Amino acid sequence: MSAPAKAAKATKPSVRIEAREASIWGVVTDPEALIANAPTRDGFYVPGYSDKRAAWDAAKLAWERGGRHGPPPAPLDFRLQFVSVERGSGQPTGHKVAEFANQGYRKLKWDEAKSFGLDLANTQCMTDAEGNIRNGSQLLMIADRETAARNAARLDATAQGQEAAIADRLADAAAAYNRARGHSADAGTAFGPFTLEPDASDA
Repeated sequence: MSAPAKAAKATKPSVRIEAREASIWGVVTDPEALIANAPTRDGFYVPGYSDKRAAWDAAKLAWERGGRHGPPPAPLDFRLQFVSVERGSGQPTGHKVAEFANQGYRKLKWDEAKSFGLDLANTQCMTDAEGNIRNGSQLLMIADRETAARNAARLDATAQGQEAAIADRLADAAAAYNRARGHSADAGTAFGPFTLEPDASDA
């Protein structure tokens, strides 16, 4: 093949093939709409409580970013907790109910939900034969503000104790490592601060 023929082959325009899928509901032309209208509620969202928690979290963040001037956001009046009442096999169990009852929670009845400002009409919640509020294998329990505050303070104190114990062990390990290798405390290995964050499973 001659040189001009090779050059002509090299400059041959490429062909672009696009595959499009038609939608029976049309095409979303506004990318922001995909974000703005994205669902933010999970199956355990309880109107009248979950929305207030989200608003409180937003107000707390704004208060902290604003330099913590003025009073912090007002606390909520109660705390809701979904508690498992079935094992993986489907067999009933009262273990978790007893655990939270010992922390001051009680079963919230369907008939009293409205008195707490809860709107269960458009949720996955149903009532069982005893009038309790169920969401699948989960039962809804409630604690008043004072009980929730005491439990939160106790969990915080436990977490701080665990953090301190772990920090002490890490500091001892770092000191031993530095001594073994002749490093000074300033130039040797060290561990920075860390925080243990509990897993929040309430509504």
